[in-house]
Parts: sequence; structure tokens; C-alpha cells
Amino acid sequence: MRATVDRAGLDPQGRLPKVLVRRVRKGDLSRVKDVLEQTFGDFLERQLGTRPRQAFNGAQYVHHRWLMEPWGCFVAEEDNAKIVGAALAVAWGSVGLLGPVAVLTHYQNQTIGQQLIRATQEFFDENKTTLQGVITYPTSPKHLALYHKFGYHPKALTALMSRALDRSAPRPATKLARGPLTVLRFSRLEETRKKAALGRMHRITNAVYRGLDVSKEVEIVDGLALGDTLLLERGRDLVGFAVLHTPGVSEAPSGTLYVKYMAIDPAQKRVEHLEQFVAAGAAGVLALLARLQHSVEVRLPGRLHDAADAEGQAGGLRGRDAPRPRRLAVIQPRSVVFAAAVLTLAASGPATAHSLLLSSVPVANAVLTTSPASVTLRFNNRIEKRLSRVRLVDEHGTVATAPTTPAKDESAETLVAAVPPLAPGAWRVEWQVFSTDGHVVSGSYQFRLAP
Repeated sequence: MRATVDRAGLDPQGRLPKVLVRRVRKGDLSRVKDVLEQTFGDFLERQLGTRPRQAFNGAQYVHHRWLMEPWGCFVAEEDNAKIVGAALAVAWGSVGLLGPVAVLTHYQNQTIGQQLIRATQEFFDENKTTLQGVITYPTSPKHLALYHKFGYHPKALTALMSRALDRSAPRPATKLARGPLTVLRFSRLEETRKKAALGRMHRITNAVYRGLDVSKEVEIVDGLALGDTLLLERGRDLVGFAVLHTPGVSEAPSGTLYVKYMAIDPAQKRVEHLEQFVAAGAAGVLALLARLQHSVEVRLPGRLHDAADAEGQAGGLRGRDAPRPRRLAVIQPRSVVFAAAVLTLAASGPATAHSLLLSSVPVANAVLTTSPASVTLRFNNRIEKRLSRVRLVDEHGTVATAPTTPAKDESAETLVAAVPPLAPGAWRVEWQVFSTDGHVVSGSYQFRLAP
């Protein structure tokens, strides 16, 4: 029987259900995944005449997105029992990305989707995003009309391009104009170099669109081993980078290495540099694929943001007062992968963590020559700082209290604790934070202070 949307989800008395929109909890994750699979399976069945075996071809979205941005994930719940809709959103700095949004087939046409989108818009407002984007189906008037109600307007068609990789023989070297490009994998960098690399990547994304920041995306992919990030360098200059997802528990469809985000320094935006990027990155990609046991293809974006395009989108941002958020709908002919404004959204990963420690200063196992003035901990989501604490314990069990010191320019994911003068020796940093899902999460790491 083919899916239809003719009958609303009425109760036995013919009344509309009572639906509450709230944020996603850990216990919702498997049900949210089922809602997405069922909703898009129904839609594709109506469009294609046959139901696909997997709506997203093995790509997963819910778990990783919730770990990265739990405050941007919402569900519509009927009578506090059944989840009938879901919407996922994430803030990449000043850019808000919406989608996927799904409402079960028999619960559509009841404004549930609008309620979910309205919740995501409030999330974007809280994060003061200046540009918001969504990807949808260009052949579906219903989808276009829904997003148009919230101020989204068609921007461009985005092509999804793929290429099969031949791992049997190396490709001939490409002649480069200004010296060779080298490929580095973010996961293999030392912790201190990772922090510097994130800063260089942010300078590129900020040039693409002011305030755009994918650092959290890079760190989540690294921390949860969802794939890796390739860095393309020429000498000491970072030419570009690409965030990759490998199949399994990420956004990558089965048998595909997925390029979730790629950026080239706008100052080096010539076509030759993109060709050199792809050619020089082939070796790094193949090394990343060495652990996969099946054939893999690489998907690349058909349209990259260049400086002129970014300037058009960011008009007025250099003014004294920040402009009102501008929304755009990026439309692609197939929505197996959901994208917004830049490239794609969602991913998935383990659901066992609540607040995940992404980075720390001092870094784990560091050897310091002077006592640190503070300890800085950065997590994957917002934390309640008033209910969080940090302390330091030396090798003899002596405890040094480290009170947290919130600062005006401090992000909601960062906890800073003032550290008193420490004696030489091994010290263990113990932290306990109140996670966004209502759980208390704790952990520890060590560093050493040299005499």
C-alpha cells in the first residue's frame, strides 16, 4: 500500500492530537531516527512509485547532531507519549543550518512542521545567527511553500558530484604552479597543533562568510572518529581543508566517503587551486580509505562559495549594527543528503555521551615549566556553568580549588577555572559539569609541572 497524506492523525473521537514541541532527550534518539526514516521513505515512495530500502542509503543523522548541538534538536510529541515529528538545527557560528525536518505522514497538514521550524528559529535567534539556510526538494511545492512562510527564498541549485577512486595504481603527479601541496590529517596532529589548525581554518571560513565557524564540526568528527579532516598546505600557508565522513555511524552513505564541508581560501579561489586541491588530496583520501573493506566513491560539492558570493550574502555585516538574519533555501534535485547554506547538515555517532570534552588548556599529559593561571575546558554543547566545578589534585591527594570565572566573551560551551599557584609535580584536573540533557557528567586528565 502506497503512503498517502489524505487522513490526519485523529483520535477515536475525531479530534486532532495534542502535540507538544520540546528539545530532544537521550532516550528519544532511536525514535527520532525512526521518524526520519519513515517520513522520508513515505515521501520517496510517492515520488518514485516504489519504496527505497533505506531512505538515506545508510547515512545517519540524529545521534551525532544531538551530541554536537543538543539545544538545536526538537521533537513534536503527541500526548507525552508518541514522537510524531522532529527538526534538527545547528549553528556554525553566525550561520544557522536547518534540517532535516520530518513529520509522520498521517500527522501532516496540522501545522506540526511549522511549530518545529518555529522552535529552530528561536534557537537561531538565541545564537544570533545572521544567515540561515535549508536544503529541500525543488520539485515539491509543499516543501517550498512551508519554508517560504518562514522567510526562506530559493538561492541556487546545488549539484552533488561523485567520482570513483581507483586504488590499484597511484595517479600521476600534477604539475603545480607555486610549489607542491601537502596533505595533512587533522587526527594525526598533536593537540597543540590541532588548536593552531582550528584557528587557521576559522580564518578561511570567516573570509567565506563573516562569523562562519566549523570548528565544532571538525572537533566532533575527530573526537568521535566519524572520519577526518584533510588540511591542504603549501609551505606554511593553509590553502584549504575538507571535513570527511566515513561510512558506518556518520552522514556518509554506504560505500561512500562523504565530503561534508570543503573550503578554499578565498584569496586563492582560482580553478587551478581546486584542481590541485583534489589532485593533492587524493593520496590523503586513499590513506583514509585504507581501513575500509569495500569500494568507495568520493562526493564533492558542485558549487563552492567564493569571495564574491560570500560578499553578496554578507551585505551589511561590516556595519556598526548587525543586520537582521537573512534566510535562504539552497535547493538540490535529490535530498539524500541534507544541506544548508554551505554544504550539508546532519550526522550520527554514539549516543552514550552527554557533554563531551573536546579540548583543554593545558592539554592532557602536557609538561609545563610555569604554573598555569587557569584551566580552560571546551565541550561539545552548552553547559550550566553555575552547577559545574573544577578542581586540581596532586600526586599526594592534596586538592587545589579552582573556582570557575565566567567571562562576557566566553562561549556557552567553555568552562574557565582560575588556578592558584601550584607546586611542581603531577596534577590531575577533575571536572564535573551539568550537561544540557539534565545529567551530571564528570571526567579528568593529567599534566605535569616541571621543577
